[in-house]
Amino acid sequence: MNPHLGRTRIRSALAELLPRDATAQAFTLADLFGNDLDRYAELIVAPAQQAAGFMTRGEDLQFYQRARIALMEFGFGPQALELHGALSTWFEHRRAFLKLEWRRTEAGVEPLAACYFRRRPPVASALARLAALGAGSAAVAHAEEMARALAKGSIHFVSVAFQPGRPPYYKLYFSQFADPADPAAATARVDRVFDLFGVGGLVREHWRELHDATVGPGEQTFFVSMSSGGDGPRPSFKIDYPSVSPMRASEWLPVAERRAVVLEIERTCALAGVRALSFLGVRFTPGEPAPVLKYYADVRRPDAT
Repeated sequence: MNPHLGRTRIRSALAELLPRDATAQAFTLADLFGNDLDRYAELIVAPAQQAAGFMTRGEDLQFYQRARIALMEFGFGPQALELHGALSTWFEHRRAFLKLEWRRTEAGVEPLAACYFRRRPPVASALARLAALGAGSAAVAHAEEMARALAKGSIHFVSVAFQPGRPPYYKLYFSQFADPADPAAATARVDRVFDLFGVGGLVREHWRELHDATVGPGEQTFFVSMSSGGDGPRPSFKIDYPSVSPMRASEWLPVAERRAVVLEIERTCALAGVRALSFLGVRFTPGEPAPVLKYYADVRRPDAT
């Protein structure tokens, strides 16, 4: 068994998915997190290969220091380093995740980084802390409404993301438990989020048709997230569904696009060594005719269950 399966699969995937001029940096950072990737590696792909990257995690000061090096390698300045340091200190460097992506743009390949902390802080204290770090009052109020809609007293993941030339933005993930004894309860809570963001019409009806089937049978946890910058909340929200097959994922898009989506997701899963996505991200934006998808595939060892 390959003891370096995580880093090997991530390097191989990035070699296939990224433009050649981005692979040197990607390989350097995959090697920087090599030991972390061998323990936990998640391949991340956006449709039509608009973006590709990886996520890994760590629990100590050394992981924080590697993450800091990655942010500097991406060219992010003092504000990004200070915010990353503030969140890392707040959460005691525990249950930290780092996502590194390379996105295709008209100007070339653009890096994106995001640090996440899975510590489930209470909503009130988390939002007070984020306000002190620069989250605006409109963003805080919107997050409070989101928490009420989802009946949550805590935030599962607190994240901050960085892109070149743009202000940092915060991402908040609220977990939702799909109880098979009462599946309508979670659906009703998410329905309130559609109201909050003003997403309706055929897109919302399509969500109602696909939600239960995408969540899957039995007890499941899915995530609903929002993001905001200093100038207020962003207009979209995302639902991350666990353990989604390529065929099921394709049903979220128009019929004419589904075959291409199936092939794309099958390729993503093959690169990670799995048959289904660990999570499918489905992003909803008011006025858009269909959601935007994103694929997350955990790298599995051959003996993993």
